[in-house]
Amino acid sequence: MQHDEAVSPQIGTILMVAIVVLLAALIILMFHLPDFSDPIHPIPSFLEISGVYHTDEHGILNYDSRVILLHNGTERFENGGLRAEFFRNGTKISAVIETMNGNEFISTHHYGVQTMGGLGCSGLYW
Repeated sequence: MQHDEAVSPQIGTILMVAIVVLLAALIILMFHLPDFSDPIHPIPSFLEISGVYHTDEHGILNYDSRVILLHNGTERFENGGLRAEFFRNGTKISAVIETMNGNEFISTHHYGVQTMGGLGCSGLYW
């Protein structure tokens, strides 16, 4: 009887070494490839909160907060396209200003906001 088996230990060894080398190369490439994902950048803020006051003009505590905003950038923005949202300890509160244009500001349409004033909101640009 003749055995016609085509088993070659050399071919098996070469295939195993090739597979191990390919897997090692893939693992090394996985650690050395740069991250091409788009990093999350926060929206840049051109307005800076310079003060928050909980008193009226006479210094009496009344819990009606006054927020003083300053423009800390160089680019001019149209007031009508700007809006403000307020957060307390990272949680959004219901005080929203839909427009920063003082001429279009209507206190009854802005929950939590009574008045708006100053140079930034008096013209067309902030």
